[in-house]
Amino acid sequence: QDKTPRMLQQAGQAVQEVKSIVDQSLSLAHITLEREPVRQAVNMADFLAEVSDALPDLPDRLHTEGLDGVTVHADALWFKIVGQNLLANALRYSPPQSTIEWVAGRQGGHWRIEVSNAVAHDAWPDTQRVFDQFYRGPSALRTSGTGLGLYVSRHLARRMGGDLLYEPTSDRVRFTWLIPV
Repeated sequence: QDKTPRMLQQAGQAVQEVKSIVDQSLSLAHITLEREPVRQAVNMADFLAEVSDALPDLPDRLHTEGLDGVTVHADALWFKIVGQNLLANALRYSPPQSTIEWVAGRQGGHWRIEVSNAVAHDAWPDTQRVFDQFYRGPSALRTSGTGLGLYVSRHLARRMGGDLLYEPTSDRVRFTWLIPV
């Protein structure tokens, strides 16, 4: 039996895992930089179209609300790091074929972006540790990763004058990202 297709698939997965670790390491480098965020116009619909190229399973699973003409003013690179990390985590840790939601709206002086996904019963992250450096929840132990993504994302969100919160519902993991208007 020819093992080549299976070996190619495993090699491809290994390359993606290494790329993810390198990306997380580069993201970590951004939070150690002393530069101030550079506020630029970021169109959410354009961002989601771009990130869909990097996360090929996303378009079939993503449900969005509140994107019509929404442009936020944020550091474009940091916005991409935070947004892509939230969506990649939602894809990685939710049941296959389940819906991932990106809901945007204004709340006071902030844009409020909620990214949520279904979760297996035993895979809920620890609410006290979810943003800790190197923390990996129960379901994360079955996949590759560094435990840096949410730590870096929260730090960048705060450096841009906003925040990143973990606000689970009864049946979904939900992260709420606040970005100043």
